[in-house]
Parts: sequence; C-alpha cells; structure tokens
Amino acid sequence: MTTLSLAAGAWAKDDHIILQEAAKNHVSVSAIAKLKDETAVTLKGTLLKHLNEDHYEFSDGIGDILLDIDDDLWKASNIKAGDKVQVVGEVDT
Repeated sequence: MTTLSLAAGAWAKDDHIILQEAAKNHVSVSAIAKLKDETAVTLKGTLLKHLNEDHYEFSDGIGDILLDIDDDLWKASNIKAGDKVQVVGEVDT
C-alpha cells in the first residue's frame, strides 16, 4: 500500500524543497500509486478517520489513501474526521 508521509523534520528532503515541489504537483489519490518514492505532492480532500497512532484514512472523493501524520503536526491542528483539508507531503512506497 502506498502511504503519504507528513512528518515534521523527517522528510528525506529539506522542508522548503518539499513545499516548492508539492506546490507544483497537485495530484489525485489514484496518481500517487504511479509516483516514485519521496515525490512531493499536494492532495485535496477529506480526512475520513483516525486508524491508529500516526495513521489516518484520507479520500479525494475518488480514491482513499493511508496518511502517516506525525503526532506533533496532528496535535498542533484542530483537524477532525470529516474536515476538508489540503495535504502536503512525500510519497512513501
């Protein structure tokens, strides 16, 4: 299963490079399966539910994907299941 990782300070590349690349790479959930590991992407959709620890289910309305969101990022937000979100991160295959 392909995972999109969102982790403060844990990306393979520098944060500013990830943000620059992801800003140019708005993709669908279905497109992520075709991308290389560590590709920076932006997704728009709905956070469906918290599965366990750092894992969350996300949908762009067409497909679903597992998100790995660092606890430090999650706790700093007021996001809850059902919220529409824009996600920036790296593909982790």
